[in-house]
Amino acid sequence: MNSLVLRVLAAAFVWFLAGTHPVFALAGTLDRPSLAFPSSVDPAWRESVMKVLNERPADFAGGGFINALTTLRYQGSAESLNAFLAGLAGCANLRIQIRFASNLDCTWKLEHNGWADPLDLQVTLHLGPGGIPPEALQIPVIRGSPPSTPASQPPVERPF
Repeated sequence: MNSLVLRVLAAAFVWFLAGTHPVFALAGTLDRPSLAFPSSVDPAWRESVMKVLNERPADFAGGGFINALTTLRYQGSAESLNAFLAGLAGCANLRIQIRFASNLDCTWKLEHNGWADPLDLQVTLHLGPGGIPPEALQIPVIRGSPPSTPASQPPVERPF
């Protein structure tokens, strides 16, 4: 009897996995820079970030989104990338993670997940042939926000 019950449950599970089920999501392409921010984000701060994303001489090369996950692609020179990074570094409390790749179809791309933490951005740079020469890259000091200390732990005092 137990064997029969297990077989029926296994068959039902396989049927469930193999079937098509409706998924509700919003996706699309972007012809201009845009990011998803929750309503709790200060509109003035959002405007300062969006100003950097829309500045020239960097050329927006398209983007896409699925719900609050956004990818923006840019083409430009090392000078325009350095200005882009400096502009983002000037946005208070923004945390930027910089990655390097050798196989991008653009000079750099920016990724953002408005659901995870709207203050975090990932910027991937195309280094090497067809990308930014490493010696031309100028990564600015990115202050971001200080790491949070759990309430159960007292702050660590530094002797210096």
